[in-house]
Amino acid sequence: MNQQRLLYYHIFYKHTLNFQNINADISTFFFNYCFKLIRSNCMASIEQLSKVEDPQQMLKDDSSTSSHGSDSSDSSYDFAQDLNQKPSSKRTPEEEKELLYKYRGKHGLKYAKISNEQRQKLIKQVSTTGCTIKSAAKELNINFSTAKAIMQIYRKEGRTSKKIKRENKKTLQTKQEILNQTTSDKPNYGESLPKKADVVQDNLDTNLYLQAEETNRSQALFIQQLNTQNLLLQGRVQQLQQEKQQLTQNYSQLTYQYNQLQQMMSQMMPSYYRPYP
Repeated sequence: MNQQRLLYYHIFYKHTLNFQNINADISTFFFNYCFKLIRSNCMASIEQLSKVEDPQQMLKDDSSTSSHGSDSSDSSYDFAQDLNQKPSSKRTPEEEKELLYKYRGKHGLKYAKISNEQRQKLIKQVSTTGCTIKSAAKELNINFSTAKAIMQIYRKEGRTSKKIKRENKKTLQTKQEILNQTTSDKPNYGESLPKKADVVQDNLDTNLYLQAEETNRSQALFIQQLNTQNLLLQGRVQQLQQEKQQLTQNYSQLTYQYNQLQQMMSQMMPSYYRPYP
């Protein structure tokens, strides 16, 4: 009996020692995991602080923003070409941010300075051919916002060459100053009036020319609509003629069948039932 008790005590003591060893292993594992986690967080915070305090990195960021601004303000920048160079699945978040910055610009949409020839080509192409402003601006290498503003001014006020008026005023002033210096100090208003009248006449001629182009475009569209309606009516007439031919054939077949039936009836009936000729 005493030996059994001693055996039981020995087994119980052995199990308690194993349980204590397991608890010690768990506590050491948990301590090591917490220490590694705290160490990784500290290293990440130190790297972030070093990046923020690095002046060379700040200069690089400033240079990148300036390059973004120059790209966005350039009127010849083609966003679609830059976007199609690499698919969206292969672009990094930094590249996506850079493309968005180029698309919006440094201060939003910008109006580029274009020549009078480009302005007149844009108005002529949109008003005569009927294409969209976006396609015409892309073809002439103009920003969409600039092209949209030009067409809005043209539709509201009918003006196509605001810069030409300024250039004419400058040339008139310079010519008048040369004449005043050569002849006398007093301005000669008699010679400036015909020049101003010529400028006004030129502006009226350009407006009349644009109005005539607009009327021609509307008439061409109306003629095109009439041609399409004429083609539809011609097709309907041909269909009715075919139906008429079909009805004529059916009528001739029915007449032939009716005559055959009359002949058969006359042959089957006796002679005294036959009608007199």
